[in-house]
Amino acid sequence: MVTGSAALTALALAGALTLTFTLGLVYVALAGICLVTVNATGTGSAVLGAGQGLLGAVAAPLVGLGGEHTAFPMFLGMTVSASLAFAALALTRRTSPVLPDGR
Repeated sequence: MVTGSAALTALALAGALTLTFTLGLVYVALAGICLVTVNATGTGSAVLGAGQGLLGAVAAPLVGLGGEHTAFPMFLGMTVSASLAFAALALTRRTSPVLPDGR
């Protein structure tokens, strides 16, 4: 990506940019994005899936310790999980929107 972008910049500054060079170098520059986004998406999905499985594996036995003749442990687990999710959202949320100029 760096090579393609740098070559496009250099040719544009030199005034030697032709359609053939532009198409070829834009392809080189953008091909790198495809490699990154596909791998990043797959890695992100794997991390999310593993995290969900791990949390389920930890939560299920804890809820089971509360007994099987009442729904209270399940509802308590749901309340704790929802409260933690809300707290995580509140801690990571911006207090004011970011303006287009970055302020």
